[in-house]
Amino acid sequence: MTDFAADLKTLIDKGKDLPALPDTILELRTALDDEMTGDMKIAEIISRDPVITGKLLRVANSVAYSRGVEVTSVLNAVQRVGLREVRVICVVLAVVDALPGSEGSLDLKQFWDHSAAVGRVAQLLCRKLQLQGAAGADDVYVGGLLHDVGILLMSQFFPDQFQEILTVRSETGVPLWQAEKKVIGMCHGQVGSMLTARWSLPEGINICIAGHHVPEDAPPEYEHACRILRASEALCTSLGAGVDAEGEADDDAFNALSSLDMPDDQIESVLGEIEEVGVSVRGLFA
Repeated sequence: MTDFAADLKTLIDKGKDLPALPDTILELRTALDDEMTGDMKIAEIISRDPVITGKLLRVANSVAYSRGVEVTSVLNAVQRVGLREVRVICVVLAVVDALPGSEGSLDLKQFWDHSAAVGRVAQLLCRKLQLQGAAGADDVYVGGLLHDVGILLMSQFFPDQFQEILTVRSETGVPLWQAEKKVIGMCHGQVGSMLTARWSLPEGINICIAGHHVPEDAPPEYEHACRILRASEALCTSLGAGVDAEGEADDDAFNALSSLDMPDDQIESVLGEIEEVGVSVRGLFA
C-alpha cells in the first residue's frame, strides 16, 4: 500500500476530520424510500435545513427547471423539481457545502458546472441506450453528478500531493487521472468512491464513481454503467464543459458515442441535445 493510500484509508476510517452529510439528507433518503411519502412531508424535512432550503429554491428557479414563474416556497420547489430529482439534488447540494475545495487549486464554478453536465448527459444516455447490468439509471445519474468528488477531497485534505499531480499533468500533458496514477497510485474515481461509501451512498453509485475512467476495472455487471459515465465526461469535456485541471477528454465526442454502440445516424442528433444540456445546467450548483 502506498503512503497516500494508507493516509487516505486512515482519513476515511477515522472520519473525524471528514465532513458529514447533514442529518436532513439521511432523513430525506429514508422518507423518499417510502412510496407513501408525499410532497408536503418532503418539503417539511428540507425546510429544517436553511442552507439546503435556500439552495434548492435557487435550483428550482434555474434555467434547468424554470417555467417562467418564480418559486418561493419549498413545497413548490419540490413539486417543480420532482421527488426523484429532489433526492439527487439535495445530496449534491450537501456535498457542495461539505467539500468547498482548496481556494486557488480549482475553478469551483467550472467544476460544478462540469459535474452537473456530466450527470445530465449520463441521464440522457441512459434514456437513449438500454442500460445493462446491476446499476440503475439513478445510480448512473448520481454517479455522474459526483464523479469527480475525489478531486475535491484531494485538493482539500492532500494539497501537497494534489499540487504534485497538477504539476505532472502540466509537464507531461497526460489527463489528470493518469497523472494521479503516477503520483499516488490511484485515480480520483477510486478516491471519491471511498468517500461516498463512507457517506453510505448506494453501492452502485460508488462503483460508478470508481470506474468512470477505467470501466474495464469495474465488476462486469457495472461495466456498462461505467462506460456510459466515461463517455458522458468525454462528451462534456470535448464540447467545452470540462474542467481545466483534468486536461483533454479521454475521447472525442463522436468516438465517445460510437464506443457505446450508438448508430452513426443517431449520433448527430444526440450531440445537439448534449450541447443544450451543457447550457441549461450552468450555475446549477456553483
